[in-house]
Amino acid sequence: TSESGSGGTLYLSGGSSIHGDGGDMMTTSGSSTTGSGGNVALLSGSGELSGGSMSIESGSSGNTGGSLNLLAGKNVGEKSTGSGGSVTVRSGSSTKSESGELVMESGAGSSSGLVTVGTGTSTDGTSGVISFSTGHASHGSSGSMILSVGSSAAAGKGGSLEMSA
Repeated sequence: TSESGSGGTLYLSGGSSIHGDGGDMMTTSGSSTTGSGGNVALLSGSGELSGGSMSIESGSSGNTGGSLNLLAGKNVGEKSTGSGGSVTVRSGSSTKSESGELVMESGAGSSSGLVTVGTGTSTDGTSGVISFSTGHASHGSSGSMILSVGSSAAAGKGGSLEMSA
């Protein structure tokens, strides 16, 4: 804690290795047999000029980069009618200016990676809905929606856009 300077830094890391695998790092909350499991909160600090940033990045490799999995909890109760956990990814709001951007894209490469948006399979009912919409505007114009495929500068063809019901 500091009154006029910067607050202290906290580093948590698994051990390094020259010939073997690096050490793991694990953060877990407590379990409960009859109540709710504990929460884990990762928060960056607030500030007058700018809030602190948070980066979650998997490791690089000369072979295959590490994966990053963000998973909500399953409902595993045999007689439970509850749902699985939700995943919400939302940019920051703003009262005086634009909200933050939300960008989902695959990385660059000799061939770029696949981006898939889909709902899960239903075993007893209706599968999920995918909804794309722009926001409502109280004053001014609402946002546009653009679906486009890439062009090809070389001998290949431009991408296709297919829609079916």
